[in-house]
Amino acid sequence: MTTSLLDRRPTQDILDALTRREFLTGLLAAGALTACGSPAGPAKNSSGSRTVDSSHGPVKIPVNPQRVVAMHDQLVAYAVASLGFERMVGVAVRDNSDPAVAIRQFGEVPGVFERLSDIGTYSEPNLEAIAGVKPDLIIGLPYEVDPIYDQLSAIAPTVVIDLVPGDRPAFQRQRDLAAVVGVEDELDDRLADYRTRLEAVKARLGTSLEGAVFSYLESYGTGAEDNYAIKSPYAPGLMAATDLGMKVSASTQALDEEYTAVSLERLADFDADVIFVGIPEDSTLDPRVSTFLANTTAGRAEQVFTVSRDVWALEVAEALFVSLEDLEEIFGGRQVAISGTFS
Repeated sequence: MTTSLLDRRPTQDILDALTRREFLTGLLAAGALTACGSPAGPAKNSSGSRTVDSSHGPVKIPVNPQRVVAMHDQLVAYAVASLGFERMVGVAVRDNSDPAVAIRQFGEVPGVFERLSDIGTYSEPNLEAIAGVKPDLIIGLPYEVDPIYDQLSAIAPTVVIDLVPGDRPAFQRQRDLAAVVGVEDELDDRLADYRTRLEAVKARLGTSLEGAVFSYLESYGTGAEDNYAIKSPYAPGLMAATDLGMKVSASTQALDEEYTAVSLERLADFDADVIFVGIPEDSTLDPRVSTFLANTTAGRAEQVFTVSRDVWALEVAEALFVSLEDLEEIFGGRQVAISGTFS
């Protein structure tokens, strides 16, 4: 999804329902977390199991799990299904009425999503339904799993993968998840495929983007925490843009946090030659945000573009391909205006 901001239609208030997480009440909270390591190099034993690290300490899991429950549709289930792993029987989803709603913006939906049992949403998982699918492994993230970790681990071995703190390799969480279910090599293959695709796009675009300065913002409306300036070097959209020769704006680089909330009035502080605005899929940008950005250098050059927030900021390898496709669509055949103001 790539559209010039000035072509967008006015919209109602955008609800940030896509990223809302609600911890379940009345459930036993998990105990203190132990030190977390990567689940790389687990050792097999004679009983057909192996031990992996997780944020709750070492966990013994089957060598080849056959009935896996994933506690998040995008960041867990899609992270491994996009690498070819299909032995899932249940996935906690954003929307029960369409289990693949959070996946469709990536293109083809992995076939396993058509065969999943309903185990609830990731904000309200159904423990009885999870037990009913008889999993031999449960995998998830702290946000959804920690409040019900004891209940889940009583059903099946439960591995919780968190982000590695501080500097980390790109897609480290996806790599850790892939290692748990045995598809880590496939991640390397996809990243190699991306490099090949990148070279093809570079050949088409030439040097037109080299030296162009950009900012990436996310917007859900005009409230105090509805707009964000994104510095994260792990956001696939930023990675793809820099791979094509663009430069992150100085105002973005000066941020202390990877994701920093900014007020409506401060959006213009992140002016650049090009501004990308990530919004929830199938939504439109608040007209007041459009007005602020239209008066920037990027806006006056008609170089403000909306993209899918769920793609550009989601740390899975497939997001690189979609982001690269967005950039090729935006800039193919376009003469990019580089002001020289931000270099």
